Amino acid sequence: MTEAPTMRDLVKSSLTLPWAISMFGAQQFTNLVAPPSTARLAGATVAFDTVSNVTAQQLDGWLKQTYKIGTSVQRLLVDLMMLKTPEFDQSTLMRMAAEMQEGPVFQAVVKYGMPPVGWLDSFLVSRRDAPAVTQEFSNKLQIIMLVTNVHSELGLDANTTDSLPALVDKVAAMPTFPRVWATEGLGHWYGDRAMERAAGGPDPKQLITDPACASLPPWSMTMLHAGIGMAFAKAILATLEPTSP
Repeated sequence: MTEAPTMRDLVKSSLTLPWAISMFGAQQFTNLVAPPSTARLAGATVAFDTVSNVTAQQLDGWLKQTYKIGTSVQRLLVDLMMLKTPEFDQSTLMRMAAEMQEGPVFQAVVKYGMPPVGWLDSFLVSRRDAPAVTQEFSNKLQIIMLVTNVHSELGLDANTTDSLPALVDKVAAMPTFPRVWATEGLGHWYGDRAMERAAGGPDPKQLITDPACASLPPWSMTMLHAGIGMAFAKAILATLEPTSP
């Protein structure tokens, strides 16, 4: 029968970790300063990735989310420094938003970190296309902030008791472009609150077909559906166990 770990075991393990990391760094430095070869570069890359992945598996909660957003931004910046077009498709920002949506780190990165990246990215295209690239990047950031942080824009929190039609009326005062995405964000927030209230009980139903929502304007329905669906999908996916590749 295996004995339970003691404080002595914890102290030994905590002292062993930095020593192992130091030796790992020394080994990889030795490999990299040797005559370069594809095999050495590939071996060092695999070694670093393996250690990073094992470490990341020990993270949880906001630390794991912060790690994910940090690695995504780092890879993007490395591509730009190497004068390589970033491997960054249109949906990457939205996937990051889904994972980090309400975290303060993510909001800070989107607000302060991503605009310079978009500006640098505009230098990788022709001068004629640069303004369009910059504008689209700016639009994407505005969409993300509205979809993930509309509750802050509207002053909403867990204690908000306003009806959904009343909240949609607040969004209706916005200009057309932000109104569309703020409506999706409102649906997302509304769906999140419904899932929280239903925790451990029946799934939420009739969120926008309840008679109390009969006054919802037709223009709001599509994006409310999208936001509520995203909230449901996020809640369901969070319960799934990750599988090994």
